[in-house]
Amino acid sequence: MANPTSFDQVATALLPSANQPDPVHPLSSLVKWALSNYDQITELGITNKELINAMGKVVDARLTERKKEQYMSAISAPSSKITLSARQLKDLATKVGNELSAVERWSKPFSPDTNASTFNLLCLYFSGDSRMLQSGIHPDKGLCLRGPVGCGKSVPMRILSYSPNFALEGQCINPVANFQFISTEQIRTLCDNGTSPNIYANLRQASANFKHLTSQNYIGWCIDDVGSEDMGKYKKSYIANILDEIERSQKGNYHYFHITTNLDDEKFAAAYGDRLLSRLYQMFNVIDFPSDAPDLRRASVNLGGEIQL
Repeated sequence: MANPTSFDQVATALLPSANQPDPVHPLSSLVKWALSNYDQITELGITNKELINAMGKVVDARLTERKKEQYMSAISAPSSKITLSARQLKDLATKVGNELSAVERWSKPFSPDTNASTFNLLCLYFSGDSRMLQSGIHPDKGLCLRGPVGCGKSVPMRILSYSPNFALEGQCINPVANFQFISTEQIRTLCDNGTSPNIYANLRQASANFKHLTSQNYIGWCIDDVGSEDMGKYKKSYIANILDEIERSQKGNYHYFHITTNLDDEKFAAAYGDRLLSRLYQMFNVIDFPSDAPDLRRASVNLGGEIQL
């Protein structure tokens, strides 16, 4: 065969009865084949560079085909809508919290009994349980968790959030409206480097797989630690702009957006103005932690007893 133009043609010419390369590990099987037939390949005038390029194209094509098969397999399954009771969501969130605290080596392990009433209320809200109405929670609004530093506002929202960078399995995918967790400092850094702040005031299109498995088309945001941000290099309050844009453009979608903050009404108004404070209550269910709630991050070594070696 003169001047073969692809690795498949070389394979066809030399090994017409050979098995196809391993579809799970296509590169390793192609490399083994090439090494065992290297002399015959070079006799056909194929250079090392041409061989490597051809192998790369074959591998890319086969991996693309494999991904397509996986995608088609996923979407061919019946579409489903997540159904979780508040109790089931709490159990799942507790499991995720225990795993997170172990991985990050928190000084105190996660416990659903810490701020139990608030945690239970979040589970009612994110499971769509009507009992949340008894506590004055409106399902059409987002959540604003507010309280002293370290009182436990961020942790439950992190646990209940969704990350598109990880597999769906093992995450707290709720049946109401899922969201991605991001800090004000991350937003400031990203916006200083050219990201539009409007990204965080708009819904994200969910992936095809997420849509199929959850029947949810969009992902929202939880902005953590509102009020702690530094002004960006352009001396703009990105967070104020984001909150203002959410209020202006997301009517009907407020339940996709959440924040945590250490600021009470007076401090919030001082930071963002009375107008945005008023809009805060329009957009969010404001859940206040006790003003004397302890800082859960603080842990000290107990030297009360005798220490022996």
